[in-house]
Amino acid sequence: MSSSGFEGFIKDLGNIVNNYESDSKEFMLKIEKEVIADTQLNTPVLSGDLKRSFTFDEPIKEGNSIVGVVGADIGVPYAEAVENGHSNENGGFIQGQFMLKKATEKIKFEEKVEDFYKKLAKKVGL
Repeated sequence: MSSSGFEGFIKDLGNIVNNYESDSKEFMLKIEKEVIADTQLNTPVLSGDLKRSFTFDEPIKEGNSIVGVVGADIGVPYAEAVENGHSNENGGFIQGQFMLKKATEKIKFEEKVEDFYKKLAKKVGL
């Protein structure tokens, strides 16, 4: 807690409230970058187009939530087939690589959110 006493607590709490949206967006941006980096690391490469196509949007506020979006650029139409698998011309099935799914699972988002809130609570001495 940066200030002492009840007035300090109220001041610190006000700072958390005032900075919540920007702090949350910064947190989400960090998560998006980690997911993209891990996805690119595990993307199979022929031409490199798919690996380079993974992008993220700036986090935005939707209602009471901060939302981040990661995915492949629409200029790479085969991204979904590589991610989820697809049939081939012989009637067989090519297993998906699940690079994006694995990256989102690996990030342990719930744990990171919990840590984020613990840091906020620590700012006011809780």
